Amino acid sequence: MAIGLQHDQPSRFPQVSPARRPAPAPRRSDEDRSAYIAVTVFPLLILLAFGAAMLAPEALSPLSAGTNYALGIIMFGMGLTLTVPDFAW
Repeated sequence: MAIGLQHDQPSRFPQVSPARRPAPAPRRSDEDRSAYIAVTVFPLLILLAFGAAMLAPEALSPLSAGTNYALGIIMFGMGLTLTVPDFAW
């Protein structure tokens, strides 16, 4: 008995004709593009700020006084995005 795929068994992978091309991806709206950029850029900014704080902590230590205000603004912004269905059990 030969090892490998036998012709009487169905393949696990779909057979695609070489002449058949996949459909082009749908275009993103401006809102989707902006959201994608924000989701991509924000983590990069966080990592850059982390790196800067690790390399020069004394340069960024004056910003620590504003931590409570920054967290308050962030949480307020998150609260503005809540809707009534978010509070449903």
